[in-house]
Amino acid sequence: MKKYIALFMAVCIVAVGSCAFGATELWCNYDSLASLKDGKADFSDARFSNAFLSVHTDIPITKEIANLIGNITLSGGTYSFWNSREIQKVSGTPMTYKLALEEGLSSGDTAAYALWTEENNSIRATIEAEEGLTGVIMSWNFPDAPSLNGTFTFPKHMTTQEQLDNCVLYFEFIPSDTDATEVTG
Repeated sequence: MKKYIALFMAVCIVAVGSCAFGATELWCNYDSLASLKDGKADFSDARFSNAFLSVHTDIPITKEIANLIGNITLSGGTYSFWNSREIQKVSGTPMTYKLALEEGLSSGDTAAYALWTEENNSIRATIEAEEGLTGVIMSWNFPDAPSLNGTFTFPKHMTTQEQLDNCVLYFEFIPSDTDATEVTG
């Protein structure tokens, strides 16, 4: 039986500007999965898992900041995401999503805004997004805080296979009885 482990492929944090009110940047966590066979990592079937995008600021959360709602527009690309009922596929069509405060943040943390569907479900780009977001222009807009607006062109990440052909960074969970008690990488 295969047990799956998280194979952490890349994290992209790019500053896109600063201003008196604060700086914003697009944050992307880009993940792939591999298998654990006979207690060893097996990369032969490694595959892209998801890309989680959010807009981060250097501003501590206040009531005003927590209530900011914005939007982010992806100029195109090929990707899919779970919309709480089914996987929604996007191919080449410009799409706009709501930006609202990430879950789990509280007063004193710095504000980060995640992509949400209109039904308030968080969005993680999946499947075709591994190569399908490269070069896509993303622009975000906060009508009540225009100094937080920004634009970003999604970079070319190495695909799972390209990383397997080179060097792969990963986290491996070490089992002990029924629990993972240690992480190595």
